[in-house]
Amino acid sequence: INNTPGRSYVQIRVCTGQVVPSIVVIELFDDICPKTCENFRQLCTGFTKDNALLGYEGTTFNRVVKGMYLCGGDLSQNFRKFKRLLNFPLEYNGGYSFFGKEFPDESFAVRHAEPGILGMCKKRG
Repeated sequence: INNTPGRSYVQIRVCTGQVVPSIVVIELFDDICPKTCENFRQLCTGFTKDNALLGYEGTTFNRVVKGMYLCGGDLSQNFRKFKRLLNFPLEYNGGYSFFGKEFPDESFAVRHAEPGILGMCKKRG
């Protein structure tokens, strides 16, 4: 952990089939992308809106490319229930964030040029 001023951290538990889940600590670039970081923090801890809980808990890593990257956090299962409660059209395939449906990208300043850099996608594809 670098303890970079202006940045915060979030912990997530990752279950890999072991009895005890691994704890992963993620440094958030609040100083560069504050809204994106707050959205990620809220999805990690889970947030409730209209009696529905939305967050990463219970989601899986749906793609692993050895030595390169992994993709996870697909909220589509949780979001189906959430859409009904928020009166979204059932054909709506966009995402949902802590701030509402979607919000504009904040920055592409942080390059994925070294191991351990986390990126956040708004849509599957």
